[in-house]
Amino acid sequence: MLDQMGTAAARTIVREAPRLDTPERRKAVRNAQTLIHRRGYAVTGKKVDKLLKGDSSTPTANALADRNERYNFFSLFLPDALHEIGGGTWLATLRHLIRILYSLPDGESRIHTLNKRFRDVSPFGRDSVRQLSDHITDLTLMRIHEYETILKDSSPCFEDLFPDPEFDNFVQSLLFTFGLWHSFAKLGMHTDSSLRRMDQCTKDLGNMLRHFQITSATKYPTLETPAEAAKRVRQGQSKGRTVSSGRKPRTFNISTYKFHSMDHYVPGIARVGTTDNYTTAICEASLREPNDDYLRTSKRDYEAQIVGNAVRKQVHFDMRAKLSRLGINLKAKLSKKDKQRDETAFKGDPTFRYDIAQHDDSRLAFRQMEIANAYDPAFNDFLDKLRCHCLARLAGLVSTDAKFPRTDYEDVQFHRDSIWPHARIAINYTTYDVRRAQDPIGTTTKKRDIMVLNTTGGETHPPFYYARVLGIFHVKVKHPKLHAKYQRMDVLHVRWFVQDASYESGWAARRHDRIQFIPSTDPRAFGFLDPALVIRGAHLIPAFAHGRTHDLLRSFGPSIARDSPDGDWKYFYAARFADCDMMMRYTNLGVGHEGARPRFMDMQHPEPFPEITQSTTNHDDDWGDEDGVIDENGLDVIDEEPEE
Repeated sequence: MLDQMGTAAARTIVREAPRLDTPERRKAVRNAQTLIHRRGYAVTGKKVDKLLKGDSSTPTANALADRNERYNFFSLFLPDALHEIGGGTWLATLRHLIRILYSLPDGESRIHTLNKRFRDVSPFGRDSVRQLSDHITDLTLMRIHEYETILKDSSPCFEDLFPDPEFDNFVQSLLFTFGLWHSFAKLGMHTDSSLRRMDQCTKDLGNMLRHFQITSATKYPTLETPAEAAKRVRQGQSKGRTVSSGRKPRTFNISTYKFHSMDHYVPGIARVGTTDNYTTAICEASLREPNDDYLRTSKRDYEAQIVGNAVRKQVHFDMRAKLSRLGINLKAKLSKKDKQRDETAFKGDPTFRYDIAQHDDSRLAFRQMEIANAYDPAFNDFLDKLRCHCLARLAGLVSTDAKFPRTDYEDVQFHRDSIWPHARIAINYTTYDVRRAQDPIGTTTKKRDIMVLNTTGGETHPPFYYARVLGIFHVKVKHPKLHAKYQRMDVLHVRWFVQDASYESGWAARRHDRIQFIPSTDPRAFGFLDPALVIRGAHLIPAFAHGRTHDLLRSFGPSIARDSPDGDWKYFYAARFADCDMMMRYTNLGVGHEGARPRFMDMQHPEPFPEITQSTTNHDDDWGDEDGVIDENGLDVIDEEPEE
């Protein structure tokens, strides 16, 4: 039954037959202890295994259960998304997708393409999506958070890599559903509505993974990847065995506890709370400090060096505390380079809508800017558009891209006919679980895409608009009738995206929204935006399968808006699973998003995936790992240690 996750039969067992610490089980444990301690049988021997294998028990008594017979210690075992999903079911799925690519005639080329696509995905947030390594398909020396990053970015990266259009389309739906389920599993605040959505998503994912197992086994006979074969050879040689260096057949195995445990997430969350309270990621994070302490040593006699570093760290901590009590502001003493390294120095006041530098250190005159960017389409009618934007804000209009007659906006005056540019801005926002968070946006970094609420469109319009920040600056502006004195106004210079109307996206289609740059010949392509209207940063992933184009930006010279000398990406996908807050903005279920979401939202649920109860799993061995190794006779290979 391990491979039946999500089916009605499996859910009936989970609900009506929970695992209990029964008198029969305790008796079997006592008998196993007798065999081990008094008769000398091996712990892994057949005699002990015969008593305990039926329910996967171990010959260990529970102290609390011995004192209270009504106590069921099995209720303490809670889901662990970090290892069961990130390092379990998802990792097994990713491995098999890579094996399928290797099995194709031009597999090496497709693997190279996949590596390059993942490498070209930009990071997002402070640590939500991090930059991946050059050869992720080797799956070596990687941390579990990197596997989760791969899941968030997987759909655009795998697009059109499989020659069968039907199978490729299914893989896209599978990756989208897996990303949605993973986001639900990691939420820090659940409601009855979100649990219902997650429950249906669990059913769909179970059926889709069974379908994936059957379809991939039929269409693509797969072997080990070169990295897997090399690892198997190294492990065999380290044990003194003679191991064949050839690549052996490998299958996708879902008859594992990690797959089965996905049915326990919804009832577990409803019973004890969200997974962020008991995830093993908390313990894993605590390992960073001792690891960092070791890296600061010479790796020789490191124990004494670690102690010395700990003493110095405590001395510095005491000094900082003493200076703080004396009212000395240490951050004011930091150099500019140290302030850039200190993220906390840039956060500012979290109650503000955004945080931007307040200094007037750098000034750029309009005349100087026009000369430097004379052939850049991003600066066409720059000054006129800026005047219209500032006039709309001075007039208190909701839409800051309103058009005015020249006679109206010519009265807008800028102090010293200049702007004061800045390198970055931080957008503060309230998350779905009613916390304050921040997205850094910088013109010199890869984190420069934003999303804006669509408050004017109807049900056929997208809920959000997207833009790329080309410039961050402030101006000092006045108008003889609206505002007679100069006032500071923070402005973003942006390049707008538009929804691809020819592409079906959303929850019902199981696809991310696909967008593209507005052609530079369109007067709406470039404009200005009030930073207060920005919801948060956006994670836009290039649609690699559709390539680049020069048609969206006609320029006779360099342009600050150009992605690359090779051209702009033709399309981008607005990733819905960059983090939990991003996913909840599209589901319209975030408690903290009240007042910051559109009146209309794509609430269509996808059609339930047809229930599939069959699989290609060999049920004679339901205790295998995520992947099955098959010998020449088609049987699962299980390495058995000789009984003592």
